[in-house]
Amino acid sequence: LLALDMGRAQTGEREHIVVFTLHHIVSDGWSTDILIREFAALYEAFAAGRTSPLAPLSLQYADYAAWQREWLSGEPMERQLAYWRETLAECPTSLDLPTDHPRPAVMDHAGATLDFHVPKDVVDGLRKLCRREGATLFMGLLAAFYILLSRHSGQQDLCVGAPVANRRRVELEGLI
Repeated sequence: LLALDMGRAQTGEREHIVVFTLHHIVSDGWSTDILIREFAALYEAFAAGRTSPLAPLSLQYADYAAWQREWLSGEPMERQLAYWRETLAECPTSLDLPTDHPRPAVMDHAGATLDFHVPKDVVDGLRKLCRREGATLFMGLLAAFYILLSRHSGQQDLCVGAPVANRRRVELEGLI
């Protein structure tokens, strides 16, 4: 299984399209943005005959992984686990949403997606509300998602996971 596949398609005599296929386990959204930005900068520089414009990283991912492995072992790891076990102890184990057909006896986790666009005036209104309340747009959208789940399920207590880039140090911001 290849986690990253890069291909190209020729669309004209001197025109090509570069295609990145990336499994979601390989990269978070933050890292994907870095990859695209750095690829574009390198392509532009090399096409013009210049050297790489990218500054060397002050920290390599292997350094970060070693630090994280050391930090998440022994007593610090037990403290983290204890915190999350206590925090999530009362978390419901399922969310009872109405369905259009009965749930299978054994969950297969097969699903689908529905793409939609939120009108600009609605997004602008949400941005304004978030600024007024000292929240990010992500926080506002997550709150709206909680409300939607609560209304459809009738449940007041919900647990929803939200992925984060988890880059608490400036040295980690350029890592993929």
